[in-house]
Amino acid sequence: MAMRNSSCMQVPNTFLKSNIVGLLAHGIAHGMLGVVLRQGWNEEKASTFGYILLREQSIPQTMLYQIPGFIFWNGLLKATMPDFENSIVAELAVLAQIFGLLIPGQFGFTYVQTVLMVLFALNQLVQKEKGFAYATYSAMVGFPVILIGWMESTQCSNFVKDRLYGHVVYDASIPILILFWYAVCYMHASSTTTKEKTA
Repeated sequence: MAMRNSSCMQVPNTFLKSNIVGLLAHGIAHGMLGVVLRQGWNEEKASTFGYILLREQSIPQTMLYQIPGFIFWNGLLKATMPDFENSIVAELAVLAQIFGLLIPGQFGFTYVQTVLMVLFALNQLVQKEKGFAYATYSAMVGFPVILIGWMESTQCSNFVKDRLYGHVVYDASIPILILFWYAVCYMHASSTTTKEKTA
């Protein structure tokens, strides 16, 4: 809170605000998933969740079930694409949710990870001001999250799950990396301001 009012923190503030929304949506989605699992929704059903909805529910019921997924996608995509208009983010969230229904449950994490990383790269490419915050965000947040996600996707059963507490590591790494990046941006902004004053 103290750092955000500092000069030269406009770009980091934009990323941080959108990531707060994304992390909140992510947490809500995990909470809803926990409720579903406690009600006995087994892995076999989860792997065909979209097909069950589309086949066994009426269209209004199916659409109602998609609202939490849309909130999840909208929050995450806004965090990934803070420079895009909300209407574009909402349209992409609808598309991601629809295509997600066609993905078997065991590939759900990989699907989400892929969509987020492709759109993150797109957002980075359209950045107009490519300064310190831009460069360090990719290096300090984007790249490590990709590595951790790739490790979870490919090594979950024999390494991540047994030694790193599974998905907890991925979820914890995101806010930790973002806050660390934000502090580095603040230190850089402070040192730049000091140098300008002494020059």
